[in-house]
Amino acid sequence: MSKRTFTTDETFTAEAEVAHFGPAAIQDAVPVWSIKDARGRLVASGSLPGLTLPTGALTPLGHIEAPLDRVAAPAKLAVTLSLKGTPFANAWDIWVYPPAGDVPVPADVVVSRAWDRETVAALAEGKKVLLLAPAAILAKSLPGSFTPVFWSPVWFGGGAGTMSILCNPKHPALAGFPTEAYTNWQWYDLLQRSRSMVLDDLPPTFRPIVQVIDNFSRNHRLGNILEARVGRGRLLLCTLNLWSDLGERPAARQMLRSLLAYLGSEAFRPPQALEMSAVDLLFRTPLLVRLEGEPRGLDGAVLRVKAAAKVAVPQKPEPWVPEADEVLARQEGFGYSVQGSTWRDSVGSAWHDAQDLVVRVTCPKGFQGRLFAHFHDWNRMGRVTEIRFQGREIGELEEYDGPGAWLEFPVTAQDSANGMLELSARPTRANTMVTELAVVR
Repeated sequence: MSKRTFTTDETFTAEAEVAHFGPAAIQDAVPVWSIKDARGRLVASGSLPGLTLPTGALTPLGHIEAPLDRVAAPAKLAVTLSLKGTPFANAWDIWVYPPAGDVPVPADVVVSRAWDRETVAALAEGKKVLLLAPAAILAKSLPGSFTPVFWSPVWFGGGAGTMSILCNPKHPALAGFPTEAYTNWQWYDLLQRSRSMVLDDLPPTFRPIVQVIDNFSRNHRLGNILEARVGRGRLLLCTLNLWSDLGERPAARQMLRSLLAYLGSEAFRPPQALEMSAVDLLFRTPLLVRLEGEPRGLDGAVLRVKAAAKVAVPQKPEPWVPEADEVLARQEGFGYSVQGSTWRDSVGSAWHDAQDLVVRVTCPKGFQGRLFAHFHDWNRMGRVTEIRFQGREIGELEEYDGPGAWLEFPVTAQDSANGMLELSARPTRANTMVTELAVVR
């Protein structure tokens, strides 16, 4: 199996194999397979050609194929492979969801991506709100992860360091998303594209719908999905990424369907209440300043650089060298360096990196002004990047295809006290692409 999540317009395929290390070969073995739903009802079945299985080897058995168009999605199915007339069998879980399509929003539900005046006003007016919160607006959060911490987070740092989830599978918010109380493979994409909210400041008895278990060295109270009565309104807050590339992400699409169906039903009556001030503590004022169009005043820039515009060989990533760039303006006392690579193709050119792209600008000590950077995902890879400036976490940049995105970073005398400015970008999906840099007084 190449994956665990499918849609009803797909065909399940797999290659069957058996590892036999018993005392002797098995003569006339007949492999049989079946696919059943959670109630044990047969979806598909078949057998593969009989053969002799030698001991001490991995033996191919054949190809399994079954259309999924008759599955009552969403559904969890079990694929079982066994040897007829023997106790030898193995089973694998798969999940089947409806095909790609629009996810309708109930008429009485407000969907927001920001904790802003409009969202707060909607709750104050008694409306139902689904807040899909990106990392940039969360005051305290940790990166999400499907895999648990390795051995001990004290000795092996790095990564999210969390220990999977805990939820109530019978909660109506999850009625359209078959799950156990714990993580299984249908959660992989969801958790890899998530942030875990730190809920330590909420009342001690407050419990989220989907809780994330932290490791023992931190022991934060964490959550991915929570609900609460807030003022006259009702809030469902989710930090799973349920907005990017839904056409290619069936589990995320189905989770969104399930949450919206819950919001639109009479069952959406959160048992817990939170004061507006308590919810405020979960969020911060976004520091990421994203401009509409090219910034004004670039003609008077003290430093302006077109990234990788002079790369000689197109479509070949190379480590950055100064000669790769086109410097449009550079006044005395200003310079720059790049930790990363270069790329140029028929559409554009950029500095890029799949780990940490770091741009360092030298400037006079005490310099005050603005630094601008243009990020551009022109080949539409759905790039998402965490931005830091002067070591401060600024926010997460996503959806910067089309014309790209200009970001603005105010530079204070404190920022430039050592004569150095540092902008870094760590991608959480694909790599980072920066096409232009400018510094303006």
